[in-house]
Amino acid sequence: MIYLLLLLTGVSALYLMNLAVLLRRVMRALPRIKRLEAPAPARWPRVSMIMPARDEARTLEPAMRSKLGNSYPELELVLVNDRSTDATGSLADRFAQEEPRLQVVHIEQLPADWLGKVHAMQRGLERASGEWILFSDADVHLAPKALERIVAYAEHEGLERIGRREAVLRGRAGAEGPRRAADGCRPSCEPGRCRGQAASLGMPAQAALP
Repeated sequence: MIYLLLLLTGVSALYLMNLAVLLRRVMRALPRIKRLEAPAPARWPRVSMIMPARDEARTLEPAMRSKLGNSYPELELVLVNDRSTDATGSLADRFAQEEPRLQVVHIEQLPADWLGKVHAMQRGLERASGEWILFSDADVHLAPKALERIVAYAEHEGLERIGRREAVLRGRAGAEGPRRAADGCRPSCEPGRCRGQAASLGMPAQAALP
C-alpha cells in the first residue's frame, strides 16, 4: 500500500511539472503588449478608474497615490468604499478633499441578489464619466506611463477591452444599452452584439466578451 501511494505521488508530481513547463512555453509564445509600440492618440480619452475597497485602510493611501500619481492627462478615480469597518471611508474622504480627480462612493448595505464586489463595481460605474473604464483592486499600484501605454495601444488597434487578471480596462457601453459592470462595448458597437477584441499587458490575451 505504501509503495502504491509513493508511486501515485510520483506520477502526480511528474504530471504537474510537465503541465507547468507546457504552460510556461505557451505564455512565452503569446504576444504581449509591452513589446509593442503605438503612437499617442490625437486626443487622450478620459479614463475612469473604479477601485472597490473594503477594509483596505492599511494599504489604501499608497495605492491611491500610485494611481493618481500616474501621468495620464485625463484620469478620474472612483473609489467605492464597500461597507468597510475600518478607516477606509474616512481616509478616502480626507484624500478627496485635496484631490479633485478622486470621487468617493460609500456603500452601507448590500442589496439582495448582489455579490459584494460586483455591486461595488456597478456603483462605481454609475458614477464614472470616462470613455474608458478601468477596474482595479485597491492594493494594485500602477507603473509609470502604464495608462498611456495601454490606452495608446487600445486606441491604435481599435480594441474594446484590454486587461490582466487584477485590472480590466473596458470601453463604455453604448448609450442605448444598459451600463453594467459586465459590458465591454465601446460606443461604436451595436448594443447586445459587440464581441470586441481582447489583448493583455504582459499576460496572455483574454477571450473577448460574448
